[in-house]
Amino acid sequence: MNNIIDNTLSPIGGFFELELPRKPIAIHRRALKLSTGRSCLLAALEFMQPVRCYVPHYTCDAVLQPLQMLDIECVLYRTDRNLQPLAIPRPAANECVLVTNYFGLKRELIEQWSDRLGTQLIVDNTHDFFHEDSATSSWSFTSARKYFGVPDGAFLHVPLGIDSSDVVPDSATKFTNISLLHGLHRLHGKQDEAFAEFQRYENSLPCCIRQMSDYSRAMLSTIPFLQVAQQRKSNFQQLAAALHNRNAFSVCATDQEAPFAYPYLSRKGLKHADLHQLQIFAPQLWQNVLNRPQTDCPIALEYSCSLIPLPVDHRYGCNEMQRIIDAIRTIEDDR
Repeated sequence: MNNIIDNTLSPIGGFFELELPRKPIAIHRRALKLSTGRSCLLAALEFMQPVRCYVPHYTCDAVLQPLQMLDIECVLYRTDRNLQPLAIPRPAANECVLVTNYFGLKRELIEQWSDRLGTQLIVDNTHDFFHEDSATSSWSFTSARKYFGVPDGAFLHVPLGIDSSDVVPDSATKFTNISLLHGLHRLHGKQDEAFAEFQRYENSLPCCIRQMSDYSRAMLSTIPFLQVAQQRKSNFQQLAAALHNRNAFSVCATDQEAPFAYPYLSRKGLKHADLHQLQIFAPQLWQNVLNRPQTDCPIALEYSCSLIPLPVDHRYGCNEMQRIIDAIRTIEDDR
């Protein structure tokens, strides 16, 4: 008998593998399912091959990384206090523009720019996971990792008329270097260990084109997206009703939008750290702007320090939102 093991055959027997559901993901069906937002942006830029891209000052370094990798000139543009783009020139044929849908509250703006720029527009929709326009003329991408406890997962919408297989072939490698440690630590109540592991994992994610992992595909196929979106809307509306008179940032959400967070700009100097001490963790977006030497946008610098995205996600309800409201009122009224 031949003792050579044939590794091309699927194994039968032995210990059980991780059992995962095998269903389609009930959102972004038309989109390419890739590993990260950077993967999506890199794929779009590789296909477009622009020589120059206009990008807002108020954005994360992860957005700039694919441009640097592909040696595409990055021209940073300013936004006003409502985070509306200022002074973007009409791009030449070999240029493109990236517009950010901040906090998932800029759909009307995105539609205007899409009509104007078509395939020369890339929409960073990482703050608007639940928006999917199947008739879009522009590029857009969003990230599941910003909304759910999955280790990878992002969706790239390709403009109509472009074959998705020409952008990322079906044979593209799947992302396999995932880690679940930060999620498990958080599940077990080990907050400090979870955050340290989360930062390590985030820093380990490569900027390359990979398909979404099998694990994240399976987990996302189990999520009731409509219920999740409705909970976000409800939480957002509760914060908005209670805090709008205190908020120095103009917030307006439509019935269709399920925002990423409630952006709060305190008139009395409330800081992220004030809330952190009360176990209310709002991220600071984006600290890297403060260290970027070419940042000459006062709004980006101010908002990177002071704009607080209050959490509204589906893990929480009325009681948690009221706790946030009470904490802000107490801190601010004592000053």
